[in-house]
Amino acid sequence: MEKKAVMVCGSRSVSASAGHLIGQVVSGLLAEGRILVVGCATGADEAVLSAALSAGCVSQVRVYAAFGPDGLGACRWSAVSS
Repeated sequence: MEKKAVMVCGSRSVSASAGHLIGQVVSGLLAEGRILVVGCATGADEAVLSAALSAGCVSQVRVYAAFGPDGLGACRWSAVSS
């Protein structure tokens, strides 16, 4: 059975309560076996990545970024530069 992918995105600035809610949504999606597609910015993207790491489910995450693997070309809004 093919796993369905879900794009998760949002603001580059999220409150602590929003970050907690994002974590709950991500946990639910990962528990369903979904593949998460996310960018690599601060804020919502960073919360998704953090929740996936905490859950030990990085194999279910696909990260799309406009810079190299070492962060070369990352800007100040990138989660890589924080």
